[in-house]
Amino acid sequence: MLAIDQLAAAGVPVVDRAVEGGRHFALSGPYWRSMVDVVPARWLGLKFVIHDDSDTRLIVHQIDTDLYPIGEPAQRDFAEEIEADIVEFLEALRAGTISTRRRGSGRGSAMVVPVGGGFYRIAQGWIVASGRTFADRSQAEAGGGYEQLRPT
Repeated sequence: MLAIDQLAAAGVPVVDRAVEGGRHFALSGPYWRSMVDVVPARWLGLKFVIHDDSDTRLIVHQIDTDLYPIGEPAQRDFAEEIEADIVEFLEALRAGTISTRRRGSGRGSAMVVPVGGGFYRIAQGWIVASGRTFADRSQAEAGGGYEQLRPT
């Protein structure tokens, strides 16, 4: 996966291991870690976790094919869309265009990711995260306290 290779070239530690029918990648940086699974016949997924100094999860964001049978031809377009979303996220991570507000700011934890022509804010709730798209970064980062998430 080219996006993962580019992160590795930028200095992000990447552990790559074979799994039945595909690959599992574990990546990590300051205050974040991610797992990417590529099993073309069954599953595509990214799990991205922002954590604090004590390794407490602050934000969890997932992009995946859920339980859809992506090995079937009828699901090909869906699988390609999920793959494109994962690549877009990893490219934003490499470029340093993701911003985060960690709980320590007193406003709750959130992450802003550029998507398409806008910005997607993921806000961590008590149990699950919710997301909303905004036209520009200043709207997505309303309330302040955001910092650039650096890949290394």
